[in-house]
Amino acid sequence: MGRVSSTRSETTKRGILDVARQHFSSVGFEGTSTRRIATDAGVNHSLIVYHFKNKDGLWKATMEDLFATAAAHASQYSASSDDPVETLRADLHAFVSFCAEHPELHRIMTIEGRMSSDRLTWLLETYLKENFASVSKRIRAGQSDGRIREGNPAQLYYGAIGIAGTLATLAREYEALSGESATSDASIASAKALIDALLFTD
Repeated sequence: MGRVSSTRSETTKRGILDVARQHFSSVGFEGTSTRRIATDAGVNHSLIVYHFKNKDGLWKATMEDLFATAAAHASQYSASSDDPVETLRADLHAFVSFCAEHPELHRIMTIEGRMSSDRLTWLLETYLKENFASVSKRIRAGQSDGRIREGNPAQLYYGAIGIAGTLATLAREYEALSGESATSDASIASAKALIDALLFTD
């Protein structure tokens, strides 16, 4: 009986998180209502309070879930060596395909990155600073041996992130103007090739 109850609880929690992804990525934290999430998830609002305490707790749990999903996705595309340049290339290629499957992360980051807030501070301290330091180190290492183009490492990084995420974030606009699917295999391959051309010399 306990196992059944636990499974049901996890299923409920998963359903809430899936709906929360859509709300936070569409209308942001301020525009999101936990009661609307409960309604769309088909659960009593008290279950959101039970699992996540409040909207801030639900937002953090949503971000933790998205970053964990991104990490699991990236592990499938790991470079075959410890070469920092090839590791960077593999990670960026993985991010392209991840954004095509899960555009919510980049959409939320686009919303949160526009202004200072406790949420942005939490993201910086929990995920972004460490990742940025690691990527910057790999870019500089690649630049030192001529395998990555010269330029401001931060701008090169954000240029690559922009290529990876913008197609998914603005998918409807892109598709309306280009007549191409933003998430097709061809679009994903093209985005990876653009990142390679932006960053790498080999």
